[in-house]
Amino acid sequence: MPNILVSGTAIPAKDLRELLDYARTRSNPMTVATVGQGAPGHLISELLQRTAKVKFEHVPYKGSPEAIQDTMSGRTAFYMA
Repeated sequence: MPNILVSGTAIPAKDLRELLDYARTRSNPMTVATVGQGAPGHLISELLQRTAKVKFEHVPYKGSPEAIQDTMSGRTAFYMA
């Protein structure tokens, strides 16, 4: 199953490496939107945190339209689908 990471325009990163580097420089954890607790996107974001040694704040949504909208508007840093 493919996984997709989508960030809003407020994140100054062009790829995953830059996003992780940016996350490491922040004093507060970046927010990651997913379609719910235990969903594939949530589990992948947890795995990414552990392997990359960064901290994210999980923001669960009931569906992808809301998660994408909040990511594009800057309310969440990125969306893991």
